[in-house]
Amino acid sequence: MLNLLVNGSTRQNAGNDKGHRSEISFKAICRKKWWKWTWFVLPALIAIRLYYVQEMIAALVLFSALFALAAGAALMLFLLDCGLEYTVTWAELRAMQLAQAARRGWALGAELSKRPLQRSR
Repeated sequence: MLNLLVNGSTRQNAGNDKGHRSEISFKAICRKKWWKWTWFVLPALIAIRLYYVQEMIAALVLFSALFALAAGAALMLFLLDCGLEYTVTWAELRAMQLAQAARRGWALGAELSKRPLQRSR
């Protein structure tokens, strides 16, 4: 187990039978991380100043915006499709009810047209 010391000193683990291990100081870890990030950030800052890199960043922003527009259009079409599916299902039920009512009315009209008219005297 690593015990980190804020003051940067090292000491031996107490009760360790396998040998003596020194503890890693907090300052040493911070120093290593600082140098590591320095070597990543410094070339990136220099590269941003190059014209080719600036062109690539501009292209990335442009294509990201186009992709966002295309994704938004696809989302709108999907939502429209979902809404229209519900609407068509609702309209289909109403059209079937209307068709049944029209069939009953047509059958009633055909039945009434076959009866002779009776005059009351």
